Amino acid sequence: MLQVPRLAGRFRSFESLCGLTLNEFDTLAQQLEPLWVRAHRTSLLREGRRRGIGAGRQFKLDVPHRLLLTLIYLRHYLPMHLLGVLFEIDAANVCRNIHALLLLCEPGRSTVGR
Repeated sequence: MLQVPRLAGRFRSFESLCGLTLNEFDTLAQQLEPLWVRAHRTSLLREGRRRGIGAGRQFKLDVPHRLLLTLIYLRHYLPMHLLGVLFEIDAANVCRNIHALLLLCEPGRSTVGR
């Protein structure tokens, strides 16, 4: 699996893959983490939710890996299948992870997993 810590040792490769320096990436990941937690919690507690908290599909990737996946996709526009191979998830989950992270960046949209 493509790992942030392993790539971090290869500065040029990291920057080439995602378009950010390691410091910029770390800063962005730290800023996104609380947004993700809040949005995910809001989604779990929303009115009309049919499943109990903890039910449903869980995200396999944490926020830094989800960010790396999204940045690679936006920078290189690789097929979902190839990204799935790199991150060891299926293509549908690649799309789901990218969509969930991009929703955090949209003004007025703060829920995840809809």
